[in-house]
Amino acid sequence: MRKLVNETHATETCYALATLVTEQDGKDVLTTHAVRYYDKYVKIDGRRAKVSWSA
Repeated sequence: MRKLVNETHATETCYALATLVTEQDGKDVLTTHAVRYYDKYVKIDGRRAKVSWSA
């Protein structure tokens, strides 16, 4: 969900599912993780650019 802070700054919360594949005893093991991270954007020359993210 993107939230405009003011005319030149915005924040966004992103959600994702990451599936990791490892091998255990010769078999593939799937592990699924829910991930949430936060982006910060700033408008430069009329375009929005991502300037940072954090988990």
